[in-house]
Amino acid sequence: MRGRSPFPSRELDLQIRLATTSRQPDALSAVFEENLGADAQVVWDGSVTVASESAAVPGGPNPFEIRLPFHTPFRYDPARGNLLIELKSRSTGGELWTDGSNDADDGASRIFAEGADAQLASHQDTGADIAHLTFTAAEPLPPSFVEVATGVLAGAAISHGADWADIDGDGDLDFFLAMHGEPGVLARNAGNGAFSRVTEGELPRTAGPATGCVWGDYDNDGDPDLLIVLRGQDPALWRNDGAGRFTLNTDSGLQVGAEQSYGAAWADFDNDGWLDVFIINTSAANHLYRNQRDGTFRRVFDPPLGTDVGAGIGCAWGDYDGDGDPDLFVANADQENNALYRNDGGGAFTRITEGVVVSDGGGSVSAAWGDYDNDGRLDLFVGNRSGPSFLYRNLGGGQFVRVREGEITTDVAEVNGCAWADYDNDGWLDLLVVNWQGSPHFLYRNLGNGSFQRMTTPPLGDLPRSAIGAAWGDYDDDGFP
Repeated sequence: MRGRSPFPSRELDLQIRLATTSRQPDALSAVFEENLGADAQVVWDGSVTVASESAAVPGGPNPFEIRLPFHTPFRYDPARGNLLIELKSRSTGGELWTDGSNDADDGASRIFAEGADAQLASHQDTGADIAHLTFTAAEPLPPSFVEVATGVLAGAAISHGADWADIDGDGDLDFFLAMHGEPGVLARNAGNGAFSRVTEGELPRTAGPATGCVWGDYDNDGDPDLLIVLRGQDPALWRNDGAGRFTLNTDSGLQVGAEQSYGAAWADFDNDGWLDVFIINTSAANHLYRNQRDGTFRRVFDPPLGTDVGAGIGCAWGDYDGDGDPDLFVANADQENNALYRNDGGGAFTRITEGVVVSDGGGSVSAAWGDYDNDGRLDLFVGNRSGPSFLYRNLGGGQFVRVREGEITTDVAEVNGCAWADYDNDGWLDLLVVNWQGSPHFLYRNLGNGSFQRMTTPPLGDLPRSAIGAAWGDYDDDGFP
């Protein structure tokens, strides 16, 4: 095969696949598929016309050039391994020559297979490259993640929620981790990438059956206060007295008794300038509370929002109709249809009864609003524990369409939480979905054309760890969440 052009004609039916491999060129397996990394991607598949010399010089090399725009983007980071190039010529009478290395003129072994459908390959020490790729970067590589498993997070287990906030007004994000059956973790950002666990005061020493937590400045004093949702108990509302010191509000009016509360969300639903709160209860009436502006709350009993009963697990506020007031989505489990409440202003709500958003029951447990297509309208992702999750594109006028293409709508896991953020700073919202039962989490990168690419690079893209919630935050102030 040495010294012959790898393609028999100028009209080619060509497929090119790229992958990052952890193997060195001389250690490649004869079973080609065993060499491919998890990021294997077909970047070209179709016909192409090649302009090259027809004659082949005995002994080679016989260089020629093909310039192809990739059908699908491939992002190669040399720090993660070698680049594996697979060339398949499916033209009549063609042979398959596969280059096993990305290093030019290194004399390394190459692997070749006869025929486009061959499963096995042989090693030959050709001393020359069969293919050499030159990449033109259209954009920088997306940022990578490093798992931080030491410090205040070491030993933290059975956590049921997390949220970021600058509790002490120093400009750095701190966080709280709600724990089930033991005191929560309140961590102060030291400003150098490290955190110290706050141990003074009543909050860090108070334990309970926490199921979630959310920060919000309910008293309008300029610092975030903390609401902890407890299963079978009244929620705990902690007032921030400044500089990160907290006092339990024992007269807040937030009373759910023995209800099984699983989540809460702040929003100024009546547009009076004060945060109100919605608390979701499973198999019982959900609770909507109006802020009385004096440190207390009063429950709203008006239907439908104040009286509806369902298997609610998650909730999210968002002004999906663009009328200036927040609307509410409730994710229901047990195969119940989910609920969408339109805020009509003046504290009144209408439950939407038609459309895909309220007719796709799917064991839903979480939801997040985000304008993923940058059209100025909030779209909705709903995480499901049974079957694929839902992605709804907002068409305007109160209408949604369910997106059914791509991994973001076909991947299946016991989803527990989801959160939008532009993690690569390209101007498009990406999505993190965290899963239960040791399933790897799903990190979906927004490609800016209405589609998403699931990122499988470690640690975040292949982390096999059970999780209940997710929250983005730029704790090191580097501009990336």
